[in-house]
Amino acid sequence: MGYYSPYLGSKNFWKATNMKKILPALLAALLLSACPKEDDTPPPEPQQISDRAVGHYCSMNLTEHNGPKAQIYLNGKPDRPVWFSTIKQMFGYTKLPEEPKGIHVIYVTDMGKVKDWSKPNADTAWIDGKKAYYVIESGFIGGMGAEDALPFADKAQAEKFAKEKGGRVVSFDEMPDSYIFILPPSFEVLAERLIGRGTDSEEVIQTRLSKARHEIEQSVLFDYIVVNDDLDRAEADLLHIIKAGRLKKSSQQGFISNLLENS
Repeated sequence: MGYYSPYLGSKNFWKATNMKKILPALLAALLLSACPKEDDTPPPEPQQISDRAVGHYCSMNLTEHNGPKAQIYLNGKPDRPVWFSTIKQMFGYTKLPEEPKGIHVIYVTDMGKVKDWSKPNADTAWIDGKKAYYVIESGFIGGMGAEDALPFADKAQAEKFAKEKGGRVVSFDEMPDSYIFILPPSFEVLAERLIGRGTDSEEVIQTRLSKARHEIEQSVLFDYIVVNDDLDRAEADLLHIIKAGRLKKSSQQGFISNLLENS
């Protein structure tokens, strides 16, 4: 046997009405709590390259490579930069979904202030990577033996370099997801090459091999894949790709502008 109560009805109506108001607020609070918190502390200063600066992917000391470098500070880790032997590797780190995304600040080498391009580590001037201007498709061979991007703090310097040497200038957000990736024919051959160098310990070689698998996963970000099973053929393939890149319309804008200006 049931019964009706006006108080019960009005009370349920009050609950339903208030729940409609409360639920959105609760959901918003839950969503906010699930999002990573921004680090509002001042960004740490960049560190200079030393014997302790080891590339995140290559596991090699950055002093062993020429070309521009990068370092990333993650939120909550102001004294532990993540080092990169090339600018391309840094961009790969920011784009790969499995890598940490709590990035506080990115620093890159300002190539406009480097005196000796074969040894940029000796006088590195660091700049905010998100504010830098990058010359791409210039054919410059970076630290890992492949074409790399060149960061400049001064846009005019970047444009001057691109006009004289080729390539084009892009901002951090305009950087394309394309480049050349050089693969070993197999992990066995890679191990033989590392051992054959005779410069690394067994522990270092094993670390580099384990890192190599993760690095190879980045190949999905690249437009061209060169397999280094024969050095001469791989070098020829690399040069063909670089030359083709220089003939792209985007790489010839400086020449076209100069041609029109002097016509």
